[in-house]
Amino acid sequence: MKRPSPQALAPVLAGALVLGTLAACDVEPSPEPAVRGFLLNWQQGTYDRAAKLTTGDPRKVAASLAAMRTHLDAAAIRLRMGRIELDGDRAFARFAVQADLGLNDPVWSYDGRMTLKHTSGGWKVEWSPSVIHPHLSEGQRVAVVHEVPKRAPITDAKGHPLVAETPVVVLGVRPAEVKDLRASVGELAKLTNLDPDRMLSRVRSAPPRDFVALVTVRQQTFYAKHQAELRRIQGLVAKPQRVPLSPRYNPGLIGGVVGAATSEIVQEVGGPYQPGDSIGLTGLQRAFQRRLAGTTTTKVVSLDGQGKEVGTLQQWSGEDSLPVRTTLEVGVQRAAEAAVAAQPGDASVVAVQASTGRVLAVAGKPWSYENDSALTSHLPPGETFTLVSSEPLLRSGIITPNSSIPCPQQRIVDGKTFRNSRTMGGGAPRFSTNFAYACTTAFVGLARRVNAGQLAEAAGRFGIGGHWRLPLPAFTGRLEAPGNAADLADTVIGDDGIEVSPLGMALAAGAVADGSWRSPRLVIDPIAPGGGAATALDKKSLSGLRSAMRATVKQGAARSADLPGEPISGQVGTAVRKSGDSQRSLDWFVGYRGDIAFAVVVETPARMRNAYAVPTAAAFLGHLPARGDSRR
Repeated sequence: MKRPSPQALAPVLAGALVLGTLAACDVEPSPEPAVRGFLLNWQQGTYDRAAKLTTGDPRKVAASLAAMRTHLDAAAIRLRMGRIELDGDRAFARFAVQADLGLNDPVWSYDGRMTLKHTSGGWKVEWSPSVIHPHLSEGQRVAVVHEVPKRAPITDAKGHPLVAETPVVVLGVRPAEVKDLRASVGELAKLTNLDPDRMLSRVRSAPPRDFVALVTVRQQTFYAKHQAELRRIQGLVAKPQRVPLSPRYNPGLIGGVVGAATSEIVQEVGGPYQPGDSIGLTGLQRAFQRRLAGTTTTKVVSLDGQGKEVGTLQQWSGEDSLPVRTTLEVGVQRAAEAAVAAQPGDASVVAVQASTGRVLAVAGKPWSYENDSALTSHLPPGETFTLVSSEPLLRSGIITPNSSIPCPQQRIVDGKTFRNSRTMGGGAPRFSTNFAYACTTAFVGLARRVNAGQLAEAAGRFGIGGHWRLPLPAFTGRLEAPGNAADLADTVIGDDGIEVSPLGMALAAGAVADGSWRSPRLVIDPIAPGGGAATALDKKSLSGLRSAMRATVKQGAARSADLPGEPISGQVGTAVRKSGDSQRSLDWFVGYRGDIAFAVVVETPARMRNAYAVPTAAAFLGHLPARGDSRR
């Protein structure tokens, strides 16, 4: 039969046609059906059929093709036929390979080539390992190697660690040393509640002499509890390490890390992670998971007959793990946590740097991973809101710090009775005195001199309900439009129609201290999203607010917080938080000392007399380190 001259045949999808085994009496002059049939059967996993289209031992060829998929732990292999060139009784075929390396692993794409020989039985693929990959030689095979970076720390502004190095144990195997991989891996998977098939595939795809890390567990909890069972697993290797996992401070802010992520957790968190990896579940650990954990470097390598790595066929470089540097200061954080720990109820303390908006401390009680209330709670601020609601009155000149404002024991507005929560002598004290003692009825009386629009504008100048944000969930505040005069009075005194978070009120106090409201910052590196430009407050209203807030501490309701040294200014407030049929009492104190602005709220059952906010603030301020010594 005359051979066609060398020529190129058009590429065709491997899966476009189905080809059975060629009969000896039906020899095709073109090698295309043989190429197509080999690639199609390889792709579909019918390796015995593919092997019969080669010159090799059918059983060995089928085993090699099947082993390739196992050694890659491939979810799928897709093949596309390329150009075929003829040269007498030989042909040279090109094809493209795409091997999907599985969950959160890359797709390996490369160009393959094979030589075909025309035999009495038709065209056959000349078999060698180079058909699987051009760089494989006789006796070699592929394997997958994963290199996982160590988790990086979270630090305060000066680099002091906020997360403790935790003893962990990395559990894994060296495949060549395990007698029964399925049994050993299955026992480990059962103990750790991980997918045994996924774990086994990872082991089988690795170089047999390499240590394959399968799961990281905490040494003092999981490993200590299951140590005897783990030691009975043949071939299991335990490698102790220390990894930054346990928060030294506020776990609701720093967040928790799971050492043995299940498939469900990996799916929920997302990203390039595998079951068994360490993954941040909450707080900053989750918000910056990819930065803190880095990403795995994955390599497809070639191994010789002894399992020794002889070459790298493809590498996908991961990202190095990098620390997250926050705006927190360890000394300020310690003072805040010590202050809330001494309280009988739930409590929050937030401190910010007034001149920058940097968050210096976030503390909460209870001390738990679930408690992020200092940033996210929706609370009525009580009379502390008068530092906001007074601003439009002072700004417009309707009142001055020396204006006489009646402070009766009660007022009735639109049928609703308002009473003072603190005992005052009645009469008509100056505005600054009414402010200093948080006279509820005085501000209820002033409510008729400000309208809803002015109140909303003032709240906006203090960032309440603004568009600022942090890398963690945070509540910016909410102001409802009052429906009548009683609603407006409720809002002016912070009792109803207004909700804030402790962070929001610390920022409001910081605006008075600095003269401008500034959006908060929690993270320095990487640069995290924040808010807009600073909002300058009116100088006339600032003067009145500063003198009134100083009077609160010097002679008013917060005088027990008038500590020696730099003056402290603030405002107190009480409110009731309703939760279903129950009520909780809120006691607030917000203010500033120098460049540190703060908000304190203590929550107790309504039956308890709640007057804890001012002592809590005094304890916090009294234990603050000098600004040059954040570690004290």
